[in-house]
Amino acid sequence: VDHDEDGHVLLIDSHNASVADPVWQLYKEVIATYGKRPTLIEWDNDIPAWHILQGDAIKAGIILDRLHHRTDHYEQHAMA
Repeated sequence: VDHDEDGHVLLIDSHNASVADPVWQLYKEVIATYGKRPTLIEWDNDIPAWHILQGDAIKAGIILDRLHHRTDHYEQHAMA
């Protein structure tokens, strides 16, 4: 987390730490708005143990599945 010259919060993707909670929230909003999208969680440095990588992949999958079903349900009713 950083700040711009006006004091607004900036989330900098360092690719060397776990996904921050505000990023997960933004991800949820994007999926809820635009539907299922391909997702990549990237680590360039300080690659963690497998269980940490797997945990992030599982978390992204859960978000995709939960929110995708909601948007599918909404789209089906909107078209009816």
